[in-house]
Amino acid sequence: MSERRKPPRLTDTELRILAALEDLSDELGYAPTYAQMLERIGWSANSKGSLHQYLRRLAALSIVEGAGRALRVVNSSRQNDRS
Repeated sequence: MSERRKPPRLTDTELRILAALEDLSDELGYAPTYAQMLERIGWSANSKGSLHQYLRRLAALSIVEGAGRALRVVNSSRQNDRS
């Protein structure tokens, strides 16, 4: 009998990045740029590398997929509540 795996517990930063990606995608109708996401989460423009690493981790967890302007959320953070 196979057990259903629990979704991974995300850090506060990962949840903020996911929320920014979801909100901006909804507002714009397409994937936001890194600059738009950095502004939304309050990071400097020099933090692209850090944002990229977080997005790669979320992709490895199958929460987001794609890259660049084709980035999209597959498992919503709104369904991944920490409570």
